[in-house]
Amino acid sequence: GEALRVQLDDGQTLEVDALISATGVRPNIAFLYGSGVAVDAGVLVDASMQTSVAGIYAAGDVAEAVEFGTGLRVVNAIQPDAVEQARVAALHMAGQPAVLPGTFVFNIHVISGPVSGRSAGLGCCS
Repeated sequence: GEALRVQLDDGQTLEVDALISATGVRPNIAFLYGSGVAVDAGVLVDASMQTSVAGIYAAGDVAEAVEFGTGLRVVNAIQPDAVEQARVAALHMAGQPAVLPGTFVFNIHVISGPVSGRSAGLGCCS
């Protein structure tokens, strides 16, 4: 068929066989501006998933929690984190002490190195 063309911001046009676009997640928090709920990239939460307003909690793709590897606040929009954040928020709302130890961002490089079949224990490459 006809070639697929992509025009870049600088005006350059590329011909490609396929195009995959991933824009990530951007929480829709505009409605919270001026509400008293503290926001940055997402809704700021403490270790119990409570926002800056007592009794209001956030979890999942909108929550901006502490990443335990760096100590920075991040929106980590992945399903396992959303489930754990929701569990912690629900327990805390029910009066049971619960804390989120932190979230884990998979796309940061702290340590890297090669992995081979042998070092991964796959029994190959003898």
